[in-house]
Amino acid sequence: MDQATHNKIVSFIWGIADDVLRDLFKRGKYPDVILPMCVIRRMDAVLEPSKRSVLEMKTMLDDAGITDQRAALEKFLTDFCADILAVEREAEGLLDGLLKGSAR
Repeated sequence: MDQATHNKIVSFIWGIADDVLRDLFKRGKYPDVILPMCVIRRMDAVLEPSKRSVLEMKTMLDDAGITDQRAALEKFLTDFCADILAVEREAEGLLDGLLKGSAR
């Protein structure tokens, strides 16, 4: 992500914070509210393409009476971990931007 795009996203998030969170939270607490919501939403978006196949595999394993499902779901778990690491890196960048913005 280039710096201009990053700055637009940070400004957009701060705009929402000013509109929605004003009077509910002290301005210094905005990152405590915004960052977890951004990370949860991003995880949801990253995992959306594989959600259906994971649920189908889980249902198939349950229907077959397989209790040790880890091996069967290992590929999904590996992909999930890689996706979570990518989200973590994005969140760190977002947090840096929010903290710089809170110094305004």
